[in-house]
Amino acid sequence: MVTLNQAENAILKELLATLESLLLERERKLPDSFSIDCMKNLHEQYVKRIKEERITILQIRPHNERGAGRKHRATSEQREYIISLSYQGISQNKIAGIISNQTGEKWNRTTIRNIIIVAKN
Repeated sequence: MVTLNQAENAILKELLATLESLLLERERKLPDSFSIDCMKNLHEQYVKRIKEERITILQIRPHNERGAGRKHRATSEQREYIISLSYQGISQNKIAGIISNQTGEKWNRTTIRNIIIVAKN
């Protein structure tokens, strides 16, 4: 389900109000012999236009604009190196120690394990 921010909500409400006012204006000008089928067609056109406008509004907003979520810890070269060490039969604890020494950061066995699992799938 897609959620809209306040600006997008305001734009859609404004469009809906405009379309409703146009519909009311047309109803006043219509003769008594105006058919229900014609009204249904007009309604379908307005609904289609609202959907198209909503789609264009959603396409304008970038996905994950704040950069939220977990970031990749290892570069692609590090991932390949970790996988090659794993294929050589080195334990995940030893691989974590090797990578920790190379990068100067603490790497856990579970991080190494997750990288290996993702590579196998």
